[in-house]
Amino acid sequence: MHYQEDWLLRQINTVINTLAVLFTGKKLTSESIRDMELQISYSEYYKKVFKLVETGDINKAENLLFSVLKNMEKEEQSETPLLALLFYYKLNELSDEELDKKNFSRKEIMEGIESVKKLFLKSSL
Repeated sequence: MHYQEDWLLRQINTVINTLAVLFTGKKLTSESIRDMELQISYSEYYKKVFKLVETGDINKAENLLFSVLKNMEKEEQSETPLLALLFYYKLNELSDEELDKKNFSRKEIMEGIESVKKLFLKSSL
């Protein structure tokens, strides 16, 4: 079971990095993550989403994220993918125990990333 969880963790990181290159032109590094956070940390949605994660309500945070993603305007498209990438990147950094306590799983992280990918590929066509 532990092997499967490690495999899924690596798969999630691979997909997030691929999307980061597509959306930002850069691989995720500690520096690029810091840059992305600085770029969107002023955003009301960034603050709300990560406050919910902090308080343990990941499901509500994800619902808010998708509400933002589905209702984004053209001018918001540059920061909205960053919010989604940071959200799932940070969730994937949590331990399995932390995710479990917050009623979330790596499988849900992967499903969320796939949904984000579909939304953005559809909107970029």
